[in-house]
Parts: sequence; C-alpha cells; structure tokens
Amino acid sequence: MVATTNEEQMKRNIEDMPTSLIKAKGFRFATSAGRGDLVRSFYAALMNCGADVAKDIGLWFERSWPTADMTDKEAEHICMFFVEISVLMKPLVKMARIGVLTRVLFSLVLSYTDLVTDVLVCRDYWNTGRTQ
Repeated sequence: MVATTNEEQMKRNIEDMPTSLIKAKGFRFATSAGRGDLVRSFYAALMNCGADVAKDIGLWFERSWPTADMTDKEAEHICMFFVEISVLMKPLVKMARIGVLTRVLFSLVLSYTDLVTDVLVCRDYWNTGRTQ
C-alpha cells in the first residue's frame, strides 16, 4: 500500500518528536517505532470509530495505552483527556474529508468549464476572426 502525503508527513512528525517529550511519565516507550505505532493506532481508532466515539476511544485506550508506570488515577485522567479530545476531533476529521472532496469537485468543474470556454473562443475566432 502506498502511503499518502498526509501519512508520510505524520510519520515524519512522529520521528522528529523530541525524545524529552516522550520521556514524560506515561511515555516510557522511547523508540520511534513504539510511539509511531501508538499514534497510528490512535489515528486508526479515531477514523474507524462509530457513533459512540467516547466508548470506542475508551476501548482503544484500555487495549493500547502503556499504563505500566502509571497509577490508576493518572491513567484515568489521560484516558478522559483522549476521550474528550477525540469527541471534539471526530467532526473535524469527518468535515476534512468532505472539504477535500469539495475542493476536488470544484477544481474539476473549473477545469471542464475552462475547456469549454477555450473551445468556444476558438470556434468564435474561426468563424469571425478572419473577417475583422
């Protein structure tokens, strides 16, 4: 599968993330592969979650988040943060897809309209341009 430009940019951003941020409590995985897998896992969970975003992201957190070095209270707070941010992000992610589709369709309409006007101008020149 060929990665899209956005996926490649996301991978570069993950790899460029300062290790000092990653070493904060709860982020004990310091290898780029570990944090990249976690970020891609969250992204996939957010993109594929159904109508109950909070439930789906809560399940993702229980399955995927490394909680070995955390207390239950810390894990609960981080889970609540991810659930709330996901609930806010889901409509934006959905609208982003619609926005891309709208821009592509709009540029398609403009291109074909330009093609038609070019043909009409050429036809008009062919019919009247020689006599003027």
